[in-house]
Order: sequence, then C-alpha cells, then structure tokens
Amino acid sequence: MPRRKTLTTGAAALLAATALVLSGSPAQADDARAAGTRLPAELDALMRANPGAKQLDDRTIELRNGVVARLTPASESSVAAWPPSCDYGWLCLFSGIQGGGDRLNLFRCGFVNIGSVYGWSDKLRSYVNNQTPGTRSSFYNWTGSQWEWLGDSVAKDQSPNVPTRLWYTDAITVC
Repeated sequence: MPRRKTLTTGAAALLAATALVLSGSPAQADDARAAGTRLPAELDALMRANPGAKQLDDRTIELRNGVVARLTPASESSVAAWPPSCDYGWLCLFSGIQGGGDRLNLFRCGFVNIGSVYGWSDKLRSYVNNQTPGTRSSFYNWTGSQWEWLGDSVAKDQSPNVPTRLWYTDAITVC
C-alpha cells in the first residue's frame, strides 16, 4: 500500500476553502472575454478554481500567489522524443503519456488547484520537473473533504508515464 499523508489541519482548512470556491469569480473570466480575448475552457477553469488569478496573455495566467500557469493545447504541441522540452525553472505537465496531449506548465512556488469540471482534474499522465535541482513539488487529490497527498517530484525529475495514483491529481504545490 503506498504511503499517504494529509496536510496539517490549518493548511488543509485553507486549501479546502479554496476548493469550495471552484466556481471562483466568473466576473474575472468574463472581464478577460470582454477585453477581447476568449480563454480556452481549461484556462478559464484554472482561473475559476484559483480566485484572484489574472490573464497575462491568450494562454497564460498568474495566480494570486504568484504562480504562473501556461496552457498549450495538444493541437499546438508536438513531441518528437522523450523527454519533451521544458524551460528551466518550470514544472511541465502533460495529459498524455510521454509528453503527449495538452500541456500545462507551472512556474514559481505556490499551491495550484488544477481541478474542476473542465480543468486538469485527473488528467496528469506524464511530467518533466525542470525546476531548480532539489526543488520539491507535491501532488494532491481532493477527496471531497480534504487534500490527500499522492506523491512528490524532486527536480530534476521526469516521468513519461506517471504511476496510476498520480492520475487523480487535482492540485499541486509547486516548489
């Protein structure tokens, strides 16, 4: 049986409060659309799951805690060989094995709720952790009442086909 742990009570309460606001602020996404930019559904879902996030460009948002999230749809990403490119300092997530599918890159330290109906909930299938060597990112599943730890990645690290338990990733603590 894999080792599991949960967040401390205070941290879990804070993260649970974040999860309960999965609908976020529709006004923020609406403001981005009104400004003439239509967010892809998954980027829109990330904004809703992380209240206070702001759009930087047509595929990038910055969360209130400073984490930058950049989405590249599968139709625009090509992977010739494993490992795919991943800029230094970034944690690069993929919805397909061996870097295939959609791509979500995360930069800077902080908690990121990637789950929601149209978000990245339960989509993680491969990753490249190209953060500063020794930097730890943790993966969590929302059980309906708390964040459950699923595993860690310590940079430099990569997984072309993540263990099944990481398929249930709904949040990541980058760094």
